Amino acid sequence: MELMFGDLIDKANIDKKRVHMIRHALSHKKCAVCKEKGWMDIYTRLQKKNFAEIGDYLFVFESGNGTTALFCSCYVITGTTDVKDFDIPEGYPDTDFEEYLIYNIEECSEFCQYNGRIIIDWGRGTINWHLRKSDLPIIEILKEQQRNIESFTSYENVKLTFDKLSEIVLMPSVYADWINALSAINAIYVITNTADGKLYVGSSYGWTDGLLGRWSNYAKTKHGGNERLKDVLKENPQLYKKFQYSILQLLPKSITQEMAVAAETKWKEKLCTRKHGYNDN
Repeated sequence: MELMFGDLIDKANIDKKRVHMIRHALSHKKCAVCKEKGWMDIYTRLQKKNFAEIGDYLFVFESGNGTTALFCSCYVITGTTDVKDFDIPEGYPDTDFEEYLIYNIEECSEFCQYNGRIIIDWGRGTINWHLRKSDLPIIEILKEQQRNIESFTSYENVKLTFDKLSEIVLMPSVYADWINALSAINAIYVITNTADGKLYVGSSYGWTDGLLGRWSNYAKTKHGGNERLKDVLKENPQLYKKFQYSILQLLPKSITQEMAVAAETKWKEKLCTRKHGYNDN
């Protein structure tokens, strides 16, 4: 028997008529800004005046790949605040605030155990960010240790172990912000052998899905097709666990091959990765 998200709501003795299902689309520009700035609480609470009533429940999700959604938290509405009496942070995305209220909310303890753990199928109507229907199929309930997911913050902060990179690739619904960010760019990247400091510099030019596509290949093969990496892994098959993945330079998805090769060559020369690292050409 298929487990539905509504089954959990029934178990908590919550009236489904008072339930609002919200799926925040991380690909939406306003949502992406709020995610980056840490304003998702405001983004959730700032709704139109006729959106809900006191005593209603908000089940908040974030978008994953395709039609999936990751459950974030459940709240009950305890009241409302006029937007003019609320401190909207400077730089918050443009909104016609006259049509909106700030909904005061409290987290429901019954669902805290599921925060960041339940992946559902939102269905074909993903354009509908707000549903009153809660009987949506549960695809997966993640283990407890998978709750504390590290969010993507910025490209300059990317520093991934092989295990973390593999986790991101294998769990796209959970790491939707990473998937979106890495697939949006091309880049010059560096792989560091943290055991001895040797480097490999590469480019994601020509790969479908940009940097995500290139790094997914490393997650799958461990060597990415590089002959010198293949050689060191033959000598020490577990060495890939010491590899760290970082970004040296962002490149536009529209970059030409000539420009990408020039940028890659520059970094190889700067870091001496032909003489002291794993680059052959």
